[in-house]
Amino acid sequence: MRLRKDLLLYSLTLSQAQKAMARLAAIVESSDDAIIGKTLDGVIVTWNAGAERLYGYSLEEVVGKNISLLVPPGRANELPEILQRLARGERVEHYETARARKNGSMLDVSVTASPIRDVDGNIIGASTIARDVTYRRRIEQQLADAHLQLAEAHEQLQAHYAQLEERVAVRTADLTMTNKHLKQEIEQRQRTERWLEQKNIELSSAKLAKERFLSAMGHEFRRAVNVVVGFNDALSMLPGPFTKHQEEQLRTIRRNAQLLPSVISDLLDLAEIESGTLQIRTEPVDPASVAREVTALLRPIAEQKGLKFIDNIPDERIILHTDRRVLRRILLNLTNYAVSFTEMGTIRLEYTRGQEAGETVTEISVVGTGSSIREEHQRKIAEAFRQLD
Repeated sequence: MRLRKDLLLYSLTLSQAQKAMARLAAIVESSDDAIIGKTLDGVIVTWNAGAERLYGYSLEEVVGKNISLLVPPGRANELPEILQRLARGERVEHYETARARKNGSMLDVSVTASPIRDVDGNIIGASTIARDVTYRRRIEQQLADAHLQLAEAHEQLQAHYAQLEERVAVRTADLTMTNKHLKQEIEQRQRTERWLEQKNIELSSAKLAKERFLSAMGHEFRRAVNVVVGFNDALSMLPGPFTKHQEEQLRTIRRNAQLLPSVISDLLDLAEIESGTLQIRTEPVDPASVAREVTALLRPIAEQKGLKFIDNIPDERIILHTDRRVLRRILLNLTNYAVSFTEMGTIRLEYTRGQEAGETVTEISVVGTGSSIREEHQRKIAEAFRQLD
């Protein structure tokens, strides 16, 4: 009687094990990833449908053959090293390499290999899971190309802008000399006035050309930035895990891309200032919300440099009547300069409210522990296109 119970129990356990094995086999077979079982010598023993779709070989074509048939000639040294690591019981995770299809075409794959052990813990083979990352690699390359194009466009913008400024300087110098000669040669006034009028027309044309150029380049610059952000977002949504370093690179790209539109707006505003068309639009503004926007944008950059970023922003709501766009740009530029020229220590963004001459005064400060501006340079920092060493 007891023997019959033992046999019945063994039969049930065996049936359950067979069902579990069948479920596991079904999961492996239906996986989109290529799952391959092989001996420690690299001989293929199992080959799922995902492997057939990825590499183009059927099960009958590869079983009993060595896994090296998938390895391109230039990567022949990879396989022995991987098999040796598996034989030592090591696991190889997310190893990115290239593999060859049956038709001779190449593809980029991310490979995870694990040793297979028997019930006694002895390593008897290895399993490999491969995922096609060719599309992700292509996106990464396109993103790198977009970065290069953006850098080249920036260099061209600087070169063209310098040439344009040189032309304006030459025209201005000519105009100054002409005015001097006009005072010295009163008898030639009419002829000189006509000549001066022509020079003024040329100068206005040059300034108009500069404004149009800045507007066009600003449009192209923004489009290039949008391409970078778009590729960055596309890369972020790709399947598969990213390394910590890759995730940090994606965040860095997006933060810096978010700063570039402010640089473009500064250039366009400068052209409006020179032409006298810049408009200040006052409205009720909460400076605390503006300061928090600047803090959210630049705090990660400061912390990436190892700086401590402190924002002493009071909770009370204070309303100023000013141009919110201009206030944000001033705070963004000042804070960005402080982060750029502070090598260690602290950046502090704060504002206070007090009384001065019977009026309520709101003071917004950006303080860094970087090197201070020498006294002889302090009156020069507001000059256009002035950079102090």
